[in-house]
Amino acid sequence: MNYEVRTFDVEVRATKDEETGNRYLEGRPIVYNKESRILVDWDMDGLKEFREMILPGALTKALQREDTNVKATWMHERGKLLGTSKSGTLQLSEDEEGVKQRLLVPNTALGDEMYELVGRGDITQMSFKFALGSGQDDVEWKESTDGIPLRVIPEIEYFLDTAYVDEGAYSDTEASRRNLEVAERSYKEFVESRKEEEPEEEINNEYVFEKEARQRELDILNIEIK
Repeated sequence: MNYEVRTFDVEVRATKDEETGNRYLEGRPIVYNKESRILVDWDMDGLKEFREMILPGALTKALQREDTNVKATWMHERGKLLGTSKSGTLQLSEDEEGVKQRLLVPNTALGDEMYELVGRGDITQMSFKFALGSGQDDVEWKESTDGIPLRVIPEIEYFLDTAYVDEGAYSDTEASRRNLEVAERSYKEFVESRKEEEPEEEINNEYVFEKEARQRELDILNIEIK
């Protein structure tokens, strides 16, 4: 499954039920009708920048799937689990503005740490991992407000996890373009170095080489090829 990750600047709140003593983290990992920060994609011509917008109702199908089990994590790390939708410790709801979540904070070292960091205002971003699935067929391309290509997503089939993050990629246009330039140079340097080591015809026909070159370029931007 080819998955993607998106990050939003959001208000994340740490709350507590005084009667039960339960602690909660509340926020909105997915925002509808909002143009994203600059993102990047890779094709045979190199890295290309674009923006993205998720339309209202895009997560309805994914949230209704019987096999959906959204995990709440720290930085999307498998060993940093905070809750799941199947267990009920992660509650998700959709409205016209996007998807809201309410996490029952676990009584673990990680849970204590996250509750403290959110309560102090150190964590101000959330992200989510998804796969378009059949929704890929309905994606449209338009022009964003600043002229950059805009990818419009009306439906997401698979909602995989959400994460509290301390810094998402591409926080502003200038930084993103600097990253693009560095990644492009890295890719070209890698290709040239491999050409010196291997025959050209062998390089052109080797999938592994192509994937290595792509990953080297994207590693700088924290994007993983699946």
